[in-house]
Amino acid sequence: MSPHVRVKFLLHFREWAGAKETELEAATLGELIDKVEHRFHLEGKILAGARPPPWTRILVNGRDAMLTEGRETRLESGDQVAFVYPFMDGG
Repeated sequence: MSPHVRVKFLLHFREWAGAKETELEAATLGELIDKVEHRFHLEGKILAGARPPPWTRILVNGRDAMLTEGRETRLESGDQVAFVYPFMDGG
């Protein structure tokens, strides 16, 4: 059985998904992304090729997953994944 993961949709992702959050089972971030894209019809909005589009962030437990293992990030039960668009940095 795959780990049970909480998925949060923030900002525009909330509008596009039509939900604030959900829970899914997935062993890796790539598997989770595939499930989210299919279930919520978000193809092309989470990844543009192998990476998120500019200003989009995929956070696993508050850390940008694309700066570490990317799609290969292993997930554990209780992990929280957030899809954030647009990402704004203070300045």
